[in-house]
Order: sequence, then structure tokens, then C-alpha cells
Amino acid sequence: PASWFERAAPPRSASVAGAPSEGQANASRVLGGMRSAEDKLILRACRVGESEPVPAWLTPELDWPTLTRCAEQQGVLPLVGRTLLEHRDVVSEEAITAIQEASEGAARSSLAQTAALLELLDRMGEVDVPTLPFKGPTLAQQAYGDLGLRSFGDLDLLVRPSGIAAARRVLDSLGYAPSFPASAARRSLLMRRGSHESFERADGIAVELHWR
Repeated sequence: PASWFERAAPPRSASVAGAPSEGQANASRVLGGMRSAEDKLILRACRVGESEPVPAWLTPELDWPTLTRCAEQQGVLPLVGRTLLEHRDVVSEEAITAIQEASEGAARSSLAQTAALLELLDRMGEVDVPTLPFKGPTLAQQAYGDLGLRSFGDLDLLVRPSGIAAARRVLDSLGYAPSFPASAARRSLLMRRGSHESFERADGIAVELHWR
């Protein structure tokens, strides 16, 4: 499959002899590390424990709505918000307020999903279904030591194929329903050829149940 770079770069075009094509020029820009001011600040804010001063990245051309949106899409808005709050003397109050509200909302969502994960693990344990959580809260804790500093869209659980039926019953008892309801025959096919099934609950919590 094509790499991200191959998909992102425009198709090659004819060029004057000795001059780079449009695709080659784009490749040079990407590989040369040219990023927007918002990207640079997000990247710097995610470098936990480094001593480089953040204010160096707080340039006048920063677009705060764009920065907030990009950080949210990357799941690091709470982390970026925490970093900016540490330097509120050089950030406008308007930007601080907007990012603080957005990051606090993302942090609340992360903590709610973590509580749902702990509930799921407890119930899986009660019915003797060994369950391995990965990504989501697990990654946030390992990477940042704080569950509220990274947002995530769903909860990923890995169980043995022999435990899928019991795991589905646990999910059903806690109010989760398949995102894509299917017949018994289609579920059997999914078990043989697929790797996971998606579930969701009325409160917005989503789970991906993996068996390989």
C-alpha cells in the first residue's frame, strides 16, 4: 500500500530539463520539515520533559482556532492546553480561555472513557475473560503519566477468540450495541476473516473488540 508521503504528494509532471517537478518540489518541502507555526507549537508542546523554551514558538502569526482544531484532531489538545497555561504571560487571554475550555472538555471525555474502560475490565474479569486494553487510556498513561492529557475516540480491547461470545454478553449487559448489527452468519464470517467488531453506547462511549 502507498505510504502517507506517496498519497500526499501530487502526481509527477513533466518539467524543464534540470528543474525539479512539482512533485519533487513538494517532496523537498515535506522532507525539509517545513511546517506551519501551529504545527510547530503542537509538536513542541508534546515533547514532555524537554528544556527548550516554548515562548520561542509563540509567534504573532499563530491562528488559535486552527491550532485548537489541529490539536484536537491529533488527540493532544489537553497536552497543548497544559503547556500554554504554563506560559500564559505570553499568550493572549482570549486564546487561553478558548483553548482551556476546549482542553478541559477533552480531558473530561478522556476520564469518562477511562471510567468506562475500568468498568469493562472488572466485568470481563468477573466472567473469566482475559482482556488486554491497548491504545486509548493505556497509551495516555504510558506516554504522559496522566490520563487527562490525551484524548481518544474509542476503547480498544483484545480478547482470545474463545472469549468473544462472553465478551459480547458483557458489552450487551453494560448497554453497548454493535455499531453495525449483523446476522449470526455474518458474525461468523467476521470472526473468520475479520479482526475486530465495533460497539457503541448511548452516552457516546465506543469500543472496538479485537480478537487478533
